[in-house]
Amino acid sequence: MNWKMKSSVLGFLVMMLLVGSVHAQDMVMKHIAAEARKTPPQALADPATKEEWEAQRVVYLERLKESFNFPSDEQRAQWPLNAKYTRSDLENEAFTIKHVVFQSMPHWWVPANLWLPKNVEFPAPTVLYLHGHSKQGKSSYTDAKLNLVHKGYAVFCFDECGVGERNFTGQRADRG
Repeated sequence: MNWKMKSSVLGFLVMMLLVGSVHAQDMVMKHIAAEARKTPPQALADPATKEEWEAQRVVYLERLKESFNFPSDEQRAQWPLNAKYTRSDLENEAFTIKHVVFQSMPHWWVPANLWLPKNVEFPAPTVLYLHGHSKQGKSSYTDAKLNLVHKGYAVFCFDECGVGERNFTGQRADRG
């Protein structure tokens, strides 16, 4: 479901709530469930060879970018990440934690941690770790990150808006 569809569904829900429809939420949920059950258009056959996969990879990557509403190449060129290490590393015998900030959009700084296992060959497989609903943000759920880094995965985790370090950057989202 792309952004235009999401916004139209949300607009429909708001309209139905304003006119007093008791069943608006149920109608929207049924619509979303029906959309989720649809077969994707232009579904590709499973690749039988590495060459077929490489040919399909470009299609899958573009679909992924579209579904996450990634900026275009031109926009990314205008919005450099400006990633920086912000503090000294935290060292452990098994891993290192690097503190990073980057700009997801101009003037929109995102604090993150990069957990790097020691004694592995780089590039290493990396997990983008999205935290749950803890107010501590990326500093929560340490056991899961430790488990991954001890298995040889690099782990990159950042604070969502309004939690963790982003509480102090003027990027706080109201959380009801």
